Amino acid sequence: LTATDADEGLNGLVTYEILAGAQGDFVINNHSGRITVTPGVTLTVGRSYALTVKASDNAPGNQRRSSTTTVYIEVLPPNNQSPPRFPILTYNLEISEAMRIGAILLNLQATDRENDPITYRIVSGDSQKVFNLSET
Repeated sequence: LTATDADEGLNGLVTYEILAGAQGDFVINNHSGRITVTPGVTLTVGRSYALTVKASDNAPGNQRRSSTTTVYIEVLPPNNQSPPRFPILTYNLEISEAMRIGAILLNLQATDRENDPITYRIVSGDSQKVFNLSET
């Protein structure tokens, strides 16, 4: 994380702390704001965290100011084990019977967390092979 403070000199130094949600699995460097997995902890795939993190300036006592934010962390499988995802689970189209052959009805675009190439195919619902789907 990065927070900035407009104060000059030592008063402008920002320190960070995790207030809630880490459950001992994450630590934050109080000077850099870098969040890391606690040494010796093994994370569980599918688990989610919502960390509440506070950034404070270095002003004296009652002049000290701070701000909080939430950091969301989702534990994913190792590389190349996360499937591609469509942004919408179901697409509904209405088309005219008069539509010309070869007309583009829809541009599908799935995303892959590892940026691996994605290929497409129709797996059901078009037994008469009426529709054509480009593999890419």
